[in-house]
Amino acid sequence: MTRRFTLRGDCMLPLLEPGDEVWVRGGDPVAGRLIAYARFNGRLPEIAVHRRLAGGRMRADARLACDPVDEAAAFVGRVVALSRGGRVAALESRRGRALDAFSRLYARTFLAAWREGVLNPLDGVLGDVPRRLLRWAALQPPRLLFRVLFGPGP
Repeated sequence: MTRRFTLRGDCMLPLLEPGDEVWVRGGDPVAGRLIAYARFNGRLPEIAVHRRLAGGRMRADARLACDPVDEAAAFVGRVVALSRGGRVAALESRRGRALDAFSRLYARTFLAAWREGVLNPLDGVLGDVPRRLLRWAALQPPRLLFRVLFGPGP
């Protein structure tokens, strides 16, 4: 059975953006792949998507550090597809794996450090417009690849 969830956060940039719909299917969590899990931070659980690492750890692509080990979480399923702007990207297809690999490499080599080293320290310094422009510019290469692999949209 496949379930769909709409993302709210931006911790999985550049692959997943806020407002993207992710399709989650049951199965075993696989190291290196995206998983959805229920995170219990308050009274109600929230669904989060992170990358499962070797040894069972998890990390958001747009973050430098792994998730805390003691975070209470329950595995929901593997993320098998994403939908953005009317286009569906099957992550287990050849094009989907290419998009995922590029996004992971881009996040690890550039975006996480850019976000935590440049954008976050600028909070409240330059104002919202320059920060949004810097963020927009940093996301253009992965967005272009998405359009190339999955079409320009409706």
